[in-house]
Amino acid sequence: MTFCPQCKKEYGDEGRFCLECGAKLVNKQQSDGLASGISLGDKNVISGEVIGHKEDIRVSGNATIVRNEDETRKMMPCNFCGTYTLLMKGVVCRRCVAFVCEKHFDEATNQCVKCQRGMSAEDEKQYVALLREVLSDNRIDIQDRHRLDEARMHLNLSEELARQLEQKCKSSLSSEMSGPSLRDRKLIEFARLTLLEEFRVDQALSVLAPLFKRFADDPEIRRLYLLAIVEKDPEQALQLIQSIGFDDLDKSLAHAELLVRRGDCEGAVDIVRHDRVVFGADNPLLLARDAETSIEENAYALD
Repeated sequence: MTFCPQCKKEYGDEGRFCLECGAKLVNKQQSDGLASGISLGDKNVISGEVIGHKEDIRVSGNATIVRNEDETRKMMPCNFCGTYTLLMKGVVCRRCVAFVCEKHFDEATNQCVKCQRGMSAEDEKQYVALLREVLSDNRIDIQDRHRLDEARMHLNLSEELARQLEQKCKSSLSSEMSGPSLRDRKLIEFARLTLLEEFRVDQALSVLAPLFKRFADDPEIRRLYLLAIVEKDPEQALQLIQSIGFDDLDKSLAHAELLVRRGDCEGAVDIVRHDRVVFGADNPLLLARDAETSIEENAYALD
């Protein structure tokens, strides 16, 4: 049995709309739901569908039906936590265009928490890169501090976070200072180009000498310094080679070069043969040195 919820007129099971007011007829079960204070829309909440669904039916003339829905009471799941949230209580992230609840939306950046966290990590990475560049000479001057402050504000980092990142970066760099810094590496590359490609020995030595004093154990610095000192001062080069008390390929190659220049090709050959046992018979540098020594030896024999 059905009845009209508006005018309370009762009907049989065959009708759908009230002939008096046009309201949709409800059955006894629906009537119980209304009497208990739970609307049809509220029952839809339980099933996870549209909230507050309402229908206003009007019958006039040709029995046109007008249907209205309250869009403000629809629900959608939060893209971050999955909780169903009213549309009017959720927000759409401007970055990923995902719907999230207010709890997982950052108003300061106008983004969802997921995007905000990813963006923060990228911003921190950029700031740390700038810190490492600024600290390459182990100090921060006034201009450097101004650059860091501008970057911090542009990246929307708090002062506290910027201080923490700076301290971590300083600690990391201090642990790396047992070897050449980024600035030192640039000087090494400059010396390499100056010596090997432009053959300006004096200028290369002016850069390599102080680096060798600080980082004598660095293989690249030692190799370049030996090459330069052999060209500039063979006697000093020989003293340096003799002071290196361990097997080193660059030391041996420099020693062989000195002996060849002095005309002692047999001594150079002995060094190369010894080093091929230590560093490998197929070592390309030793093979090249061996070939050059043989050529020099033949040239001396012809003379």
